[in-house]
Amino acid sequence: MENYDVIVAGAGPAGAAISIYLGKMGYSVLLLDKASFPRDKICGDGISGKSLRVLKELGLDKQIEATLHSDMYGVIFSSPKGTTINILYPQNSGDTTTEGERGGTETVLSPGSRNPKGLGSRVQGLEQDPRLKTQNPRPETIILRVPSGYCCRREVFDNVIFQEAKKHSTVIEKFQVNDLIIEDGYVKGVKGTDLATKQEKSFRAKLVVGADGATSLVTRKLGLDNPDDKHLVVAVRAYYEGVAGMTGSIEIHFVESILPGYFWIFPLENGKANVGIGMLASDMKKKKLNLQEAMAAAISDPRFRHRFANAKPITEIKGWNLPLGSKRKKNHGNGFIILGDAASLIDPFTGEGIGNALFSAKLASGVVDRALRENDVSEKSLSEYEELLRKEVDPDLKTSYDMQRAGKIRWLLNMVVDKAAKNKEM
Repeated sequence: MENYDVIVAGAGPAGAAISIYLGKMGYSVLLLDKASFPRDKICGDGISGKSLRVLKELGLDKQIEATLHSDMYGVIFSSPKGTTINILYPQNSGDTTTEGERGGTETVLSPGSRNPKGLGSRVQGLEQDPRLKTQNPRPETIILRVPSGYCCRREVFDNVIFQEAKKHSTVIEKFQVNDLIIEDGYVKGVKGTDLATKQEKSFRAKLVVGADGATSLVTRKLGLDNPDDKHLVVAVRAYYEGVAGMTGSIEIHFVESILPGYFWIFPLENGKANVGIGMLASDMKKKKLNLQEAMAAAISDPRFRHRFANAKPITEIKGWNLPLGSKRKKNHGNGFIILGDAASLIDPFTGEGIGNALFSAKLASGVVDRALRENDVSEKSLSEYEELLRKEVDPDLKTSYDMQRAGKIRWLLNMVVDKAAKNKEM
């Protein structure tokens, strides 16, 4: 039986990233995944600034920039009554605040601007090229805009990290982990099936990392999986081409017909778009809602109908579940540690999980390194990981959970977006 320092189950962003971190530290790492890369992954495809910081640390930022992607400059929110705000991400140079028309009121807010009031100059009815610049009405003044994130199909994004992980670990694709080896109360390895040969194999390690996603077998085998419909989002998405009015911002819309869920439009490369709907499983069951029908209703809503007039889907609609960080599960124990979606670290408001997946890999790698050097992979030793998550991740998860709960109240949504549209300091 083969032995390693660490076995990582799941080669998505979290699993691939920790394999790179630990491999660079000199540990022998076995990375397992049931898929063969590149592979598709149902997702909103948003890559946040938090993700980019970890990728830069891994030396992968330039590789990601070279892939097919769309630059992301901000996020557009719209309320049930149609008021729209466009929040630009903080920029390295000056920012501009604009006001225009897009089926309602639109105000562009720029948090973190360097001018004394944190605001840029006010512009009436300007067209913008979000990829390059925003032009101030004074012709001599051009304000550069730097992307603070990307939208990149997971088939492309995940493969970049995976290919780097292959340089720093032993990788077996098309391997289905079926069970854990547990001895004396410690996880000691995994058992599974080589899907290509149908051969049963077992591998041992000093520590096992569960990075196998929302339906994690590792957490199920450890009895840590406790689904709660109030903390689980069900989502569907399809890729489209020809959606009109795309900018450099991702879009999250609260539409009457699908409340308390939300409708998103995320820009992709070459004029494509990731279009979908997300809703808490508890709300979906309460409303007895079919999400595919709800997505069709959102697309035909008067606010968006014209934007999809010449659009067509280029993939079928696919669905998936997102275990939210509003109710985190136990993420460590004797001989194991859990990362990313498997640890329920998904943002409760936006549904974004890649940033926390990568960040959890970064945090866990330091804890695992120390534990292996001390030859102590006990639950107590690995509890430092939970302490780091509580300090570094939980505050954002709590804020997002508060926003998610507020988003379920129609009048409050309308009021907040209205106030933001009228008060640029909000």
